[in-house]
Formats: sequence, C-alpha cells, structure tokens
Amino acid sequence: MSVPHAPSQRLDRLTKELEADHEALDASCRRHFGVSAFMFRSFKYLYYIATLLVSTYLIQYASVEPTLAMGFAILLISGPEALETWLIRTGQIQGHASKPSSQND
Repeated sequence: MSVPHAPSQRLDRLTKELEADHEALDASCRRHFGVSAFMFRSFKYLYYIATLLVSTYLIQYASVEPTLAMGFAILLISGPEALETWLIRTGQIQGHASKPSSQND
C-alpha cells in the first residue's frame, strides 16, 4: 500500500515544483535584470516596506483618511501581482497555466 507514503510523496513533489519554480525565476531574473532571484525578492519586499512607510506618512503627517491610505497601499502592493497573475492565466506571458498538464511526476 502506498497510502502511508502519500504525504512523503506529496512533499517530494512539492519540493521539486518549488525548486523548478525557483530555478525558472532565477534564470529569468538573471537574463532580464542581471540579478538573482534572491535579490529580486529582496527588492520586491523592500518595495512593499516602502509602500507601507508612505502609507504611514500619509496617515500621520499628511492627514489623509486612513481608509484611503490603506486602499492606496493595497493597490500598490497587489496591483502588479494581480496583473501578472491575470497575464499568466490569459496566456499573455508564460507561466504555470501555459505549461502542459502531462508533467505529473
């Protein structure tokens, strides 16, 4: 019976998928931007932190309505991620949606 080994097999499959995604991201970042995937993600999170700092500034010092400032932060943070996801799903850029589904290891 392979049922007791099923969680181990799922973990191995997940690990392989994550490694493949990281390698693809790293290769693409090096080719297009000249940085590693680690640096790309670091820049991405620094951008998120800067967005939150700007939102805090808007609330504390510019007297902007907190709901408006939070909406602005959500737009800045989730906008590019949502756009990328939409482009992948519509097939405009290559991602998981455009890969053949026959890759079941």
